[in-house]
Amino acid sequence: MIFRYLHTHLIIVLALITGCFVPFGAFAQIGSSVKAGNEVIVKQADSTIILKTKDSSNLFILVGNVVLQQGRSLFYANKCVRNATNKTFEAWGKVHINDSDTTDIYADHLRYLEDKQVAYFDGNVKLTDGKVVLTTPTMEYNMGTHIANYKNGGKIVNKKTIITSSEAFYYSDIKDAYFKKNVVVNDPAYKIDADSLLYNTDNQIARFIAQTTIKDSANRTIKTKEGFYNLKTGEAEFGQRPFINDNNKSTITANKVSLTEKLAQAEGNAIIVDSTRSTIIIANLVYQDRITEAVLATQKPLLIIKQEGDSIFVTADTLFSAKLSELYKMQEIAAARKKAVEDSIQAAADSALIKNCLLMKLN
Repeated sequence: MIFRYLHTHLIIVLALITGCFVPFGAFAQIGSSVKAGNEVIVKQADSTIILKTKDSSNLFILVGNVVLQQGRSLFYANKCVRNATNKTFEAWGKVHINDSDTTDIYADHLRYLEDKQVAYFDGNVKLTDGKVVLTTPTMEYNMGTHIANYKNGGKIVNKKTIITSSEAFYYSDIKDAYFKKNVVVNDPAYKIDADSLLYNTDNQIARFIAQTTIKDSANRTIKTKEGFYNLKTGEAEFGQRPFINDNNKSTITANKVSLTEKLAQAEGNAIIVDSTRSTIIIANLVYQDRITEAVLATQKPLLIIKQEGDSIFVTADTLFSAKLSELYKMQEIAAARKKAVEDSIQAAADSALIKNCLLMKLN
């Protein structure tokens, strides 16, 4: 044991004096003595040089198939220079980090602070975690919190959805992304422009926290400051008096607007302007069929019908506007429901009558 210690110590001293190559087997022995805590361990390198600088720092130069480890994170590179005194290292050439088997990051260059567990990447940076692919020229990544951020422009691709922005934070543990400045969301079904946007890559829900413009494939434009949009289902809710323009055929504005694939609901001082029918509906609650364009207004509704040089004002408890075919459909549905109820009542009455007859027979 004493001989092995002296032999290893002699190799280190010679390397510090001459700057010569040290066999990896000897260096691996050195690394194996610092496995406790969050120490960085050198797992592999084709060749190693140990140098002592003027400020008494120890530099370990690792070349070829370099593999380092810290906790559950693995670092790969073609070349690495580690400052054992300052506990930092830099890596070049096919840099790859596998963070806890959940996140992979690739880059041309890496600078890493071992104690803080913070990585700085530059050059063809790419992060993937099984849900998204993030690309950017430069990026900071915290290995402890699993939070990535970029400030020089970047892009996140989630299935068919592509989001670009000047700045962003991505929380890989909970799949949340916070985009800032010049945010653009592109998808086959819509396009979103915003100054800031929250987005979850797992459930594909976008949350609006600033002035936002949405344009869908049907040429419908939505302007809002608050709300959410489920990019998978098309369900959405917008607050702070959003404005919806349906291809210049009609507009909707209200305190709050909710959308599904088939229905729009406007609540609070709602105003529906139909340019094709020359009508305006004002009410506190309005429903609109997004497919047939039928409108149902309630809670003090007012219908204004524009005519040449004049307007007609209509009020009622409830207003319904649609094509006659839709009205006939609704009447048929109502008649069918009425008949079903009557049949149910008759069946119950017949059952009671039969029951009474049986009782009378028994008596």
